[in-house]
Amino acid sequence: MTSYPLLEVDGLRVALQRRGTAPTLLDGLSFAVAAGQCLGIVGESGCGKSLTLRATMGLLPAGVERTGGQIRLSHQADAAPTAVPAGQAAGRGLAMVFQDSHASLDPTTRVGAFVTDIVRRRTGASRAAARRRAVELLAAVGVPDPALRFHSYPHELSGGMRQRVAIALALATDPRVLLCDEPTTALDVTLQAEILLLLDAARAERGLGMVFVSHDIAVIRQIADVVAVMYAGQIIEAGPVADVLDRPRHPYTRALIDAVPTLEGPIGRFRPIAGAPARPGRLHPLLPLQGSLRPPGRGLLGRRARHRRARRRAPIGLHPLLLRPLAQRPLALRPRAGGHMSALIRVHSLVVDHPVRAGFLRRRRLRAVDGVDLELGRGEILGLVGESGCGKSTLARAIVGLATPTAGGVLLDGAPVPRRRPPGMRRRIQMIYQDPGSSLDPRRTVSQTLAEPLRRTVPAEKIAHRARELLEMVGLGERQAHALPRELSGGQRQRVAIARALAVEPEVLVADEAVAALDASVAGAVLNLLSDLRERLGLSVLFISHDLATVRGLCDRVAVMYLGSIVEEGPVARVFARPGHPYTRVLLDAVPSRDRRRSGTAGPGPGGLGGVGGVGRLGGEPPSPLDVPPGCRFHPRCPRAAARCGTSEPSEERRDGQRVWCHFAWRHEL
Repeated sequence: MTSYPLLEVDGLRVALQRRGTAPTLLDGLSFAVAAGQCLGIVGESGCGKSLTLRATMGLLPAGVERTGGQIRLSHQADAAPTAVPAGQAAGRGLAMVFQDSHASLDPTTRVGAFVTDIVRRRTGASRAAARRRAVELLAAVGVPDPALRFHSYPHELSGGMRQRVAIALALATDPRVLLCDEPTTALDVTLQAEILLLLDAARAERGLGMVFVSHDIAVIRQIADVVAVMYAGQIIEAGPVADVLDRPRHPYTRALIDAVPTLEGPIGRFRPIAGAPARPGRLHPLLPLQGSLRPPGRGLLGRRARHRRARRRAPIGLHPLLLRPLAQRPLALRPRAGGHMSALIRVHSLVVDHPVRAGFLRRRRLRAVDGVDLELGRGEILGLVGESGCGKSTLARAIVGLATPTAGGVLLDGAPVPRRRPPGMRRRIQMIYQDPGSSLDPRRTVSQTLAEPLRRTVPAEKIAHRARELLEMVGLGERQAHALPRELSGGQRQRVAIARALAVEPEVLVADEAVAALDASVAGAVLNLLSDLRERLGLSVLFISHDLATVRGLCDRVAVMYLGSIVEEGPVARVFARPGHPYTRVLLDAVPSRDRRRSGTAGPGPGGLGGVGGVGRLGGEPPSPLDVPPGCRFHPRCPRAAARCGTSEPSEERRDGQRVWCHFAWRHEL
């Protein structure tokens, strides 16, 4: 019997149509996906990964057209793929899971009604049968209490549950091939592990083909069988995952792998790829893969795909693989005291409540932060980690002054911080947000953005000069000074956000997931910048992240937060080497590795999805802050919980500078 691939993309070309010109965005892409196979596509932001999926789906934005190549899709088992005409959607055989689950869900429609509508359109079933099928799909993707969640609106679900619903929507069409566009990027490590297991199980049970796009090498290693590395709209290296990631032949692939921080590697500076990537269509020295990687007997990327890389002529047209040094001209800021002994920020017994509606006339108090004690030393970088919804951002906003404490307070340099902070005190603590695009005025150039805070502290005739110094300090130049935010890359926008925060000469920077949306190379450059600024200016940094490998490489100490409380705190090296709390151990076990493939699906382990050695897999999602469990708040999900954990709160245990709140601290090591 002849075996056909489910999806074939051969020589795909996509161009931007504008005023008589057609710049090429995708240049001769070729790949195929067989039943049960997962193709991973990796590369830096802007290389064309997401555009490849949209072109395959027939969902190109206005002004972008498919100008060459063929897309062939098999709608039935053992049937030869048929061509999909340019400009048409691929139809029922393909489904897509987007990075942002909000893009898949209607905020005004209950999730059950939305899934039911998709099922009815796909199968023509009656409303009652479609409702039953919708509940089955929600249960199949692991949504707890599917009959109850059927009536929920998207905003009433956590990020992990919304992503599960988005996967249920995709599976409702009974696709042959599932296209996944960074579906785990915005999730914390435990939810990421759960979603990867869910997608892996769906692929195995349904025999789906899958194309998984990500900028995370570690995630691709865990889920993909074959991998294609993209650069400037072309595939420059491709083959089986182990071959490409363990023995990369292209210098760009090697640099991309080196840019990813790991829990196993040495602690030190990150290794970003310096400079700006080449634009699609302008990578002249790189040729498409010769012979296109074809599946067995036919040939694009298949299960027996050979490891190939782009042939080259003349020097490879990549940006130099050297980190550009930070500008050496210092900004004239006040000197800071070095060392980490004295506390600049002290949070004591901090409680932050939010009023929430619990009925037509009822209101309840949601305790987002519950009795937190924390210190940030002078010149120190403190990492704050935990699952989404644990209260990290609320704690950061309370420190900055954007959230009002219900009880407790914040001390700055030993002095209580009043609820209404004077301007001088507000300038001492500045915040950097996850999405710089939402915090920069889209109508103002970079120089205008920096001039606004400088007007309060700098004479008018010196504003332009100081703005140039700030840009130089964050590694930007005159060209970016006159650009609008939309004309900058994500990494450049984040550098502008840092420069604006530095404009008022702060002593503390609070970075709330500041590199979560950036690829590893760009994130590494921004992280090195924060480290350099700490050394040169004596800044203290509170760094909030769900990426534990990044925290290990950047921070001096780490605090682990769960359901509004700190459960472990101490030096990064000690906490990561010998975690005292089971929750910390599970977070570390859930981190995928760029160097090791999963060994099974029993649960997360030190090597990724495969479980070995730790305390086991973390089940379910965190309880609601409206219904905090008695005793130890982690005990309903703890694999080591005992009877006393559900009745009494744990006291603080100390060892080698670590603080742990657990009845059986370090006991899981036995």
